[in-house]
Amino acid sequence: MFRAMLTMQWQWLRVPLALLSVVSVAIPILGVGSSANAGAPSVDALLSAGNIVGILLAAVALLAGAIVGDVLWRQDARQGHSYAMSLPVRRDLFLRYRAIGGAVLLLVPATAMLVGIGAIDIGTEFPHGVHAYALDTAIRAWVAMLLALALTLGLRLGLGARARRVLLITGIALTVATWLEPEVNRDRPLGAALTAVFSGKYSPFAVVFSPWPVVDL
Repeated sequence: MFRAMLTMQWQWLRVPLALLSVVSVAIPILGVGSSANAGAPSVDALLSAGNIVGILLAAVALLAGAIVGDVLWRQDARQGHSYAMSLPVRRDLFLRYRAIGGAVLLLVPATAMLVGIGAIDIGTEFPHGVHAYALDTAIRAWVAMLLALALTLGLRLGLGARARRVLLITGIALTVATWLEPEVNRDRPLGAALTAVFSGKYSPFAVVFSPWPVVDL
């Protein structure tokens, strides 16, 4: 049953996953690779380029997880979520298979990130002490994708349209506030709250909003 569902999900998602994979390979090569091959870049320039690439890869990871979750939900919604009539499987097991299948398919863009960062690691001569962390970044990207997948499926399946709109507006506002976080005094309640929510020790969002180790010392 799971294999059949996974095959069907792959047919639904192969085009967006292919596009996301191409982007995931291209970002490190165009970002860090081109910077490293432009003469003799400084360590600070490479770290800055790696930081920008990390932000872009984090955005791609969130987008990949959200797209997979949304596509899976929409395919079931078209059939009225008729689990009992369409498949001989309990609803909770069906949803579990859906989520696990999505997690497996998200390994495709995560592996593409591994290939892209690995390519610059092999084909680029970094200054002494600078390294590319392909496997670490790929694993972190996959975890970020799983977080986005879980949030998307949870919101789609558990909330109505009005509640989803409220949460979307709230999420956008918090994201903007996070971008402004360096300008916020962390000793004050707002700054402390933003730090705890997005990059705190126990925050599930820290995997996305804390710095990504694409290129580091």
